[in-house]
Amino acid sequence: MDVLLIVGPLLLPESRERVPSRFDLVSAGMSIGAALLVTYGGKEIAYTGTVHATTAAAIVAGVALGALFVRRQTRLAEPLVDVGLFRSRTFSTAVVAYTVVVVGGAGTALLVVQLMQVVQGLSPVAAALWQLPTVVGTFLGIGAATALSRAVHPGAVLAVGLVVAASGLVLLGALGLSGAPAPLVACYVVLSAGMGIVASRAIDVIVSAAPPDRAGAAAAIGETGGELGGALGIAALGSVATSVYRSGMADGSPRRSRRTPRGPPPRRWAGRSPPP
Repeated sequence: MDVLLIVGPLLLPESRERVPSRFDLVSAGMSIGAALLVTYGGKEIAYTGTVHATTAAAIVAGVALGALFVRRQTRLAEPLVDVGLFRSRTFSTAVVAYTVVVVGGAGTALLVVQLMQVVQGLSPVAAALWQLPTVVGTFLGIGAATALSRAVHPGAVLAVGLVVAASGLVLLGALGLSGAPAPLVACYVVLSAGMGIVASRAIDVIVSAAPPDRAGAAAAIGETGGELGGALGIAALGSVATSVYRSGMADGSPRRSRRTPRGPPPRRWAGRSPPP
């Protein structure tokens, strides 16, 4: 980051709006409210296993608030989100591809780490260290995207990245709960490579598809898509995992791992009663 802060101003061209926009606090509140209501409703349905009037009302209110948010952006002279940029099919496709791949990656990361700790019995530090190869997968994906972009259309590069990411998810699903950490991480590296391909090309496509004076707004929408995708991935796949677990509990006791989770050995209190 220190190198970027020094070299960035020298190499990166400046891009500013002709007239800086004012921050729309009402629109910000509407967007946050819509996301929170929908997420709350979905998580409550997964937690309780049933749809209550409160959760249904929360989801409906969130969707309605989101629709009002979009409508407000189309009528403001200085919108918080320039929805007009989505008229470009190239821009929209890149934003959707980026958001979708982050949804899958963030949700899978949540479940893989829990699988390593709860089922395979790894400590939090060991589970974290096993995630390091995924960084290599991301770098390989970025390098592959750079090489492919010299020969094929950016849209084709995004398609390749989505296929690679989907392949990683399929491999993880086929592996199931019986896999050791090494094959589990190997499948996750494939997913990370696909994410690297999509993320690196999507941001370029998003910025280049917008007019030069709207490049900052376009980049902000791309980053927002990534952050929203991460939150939705954790919320959605976390809810699916909760529902599946509840279903297994309803059918009977969940299957226990063959491996005993690691932990400190029990203390022996020879000749004495253990402290309260």
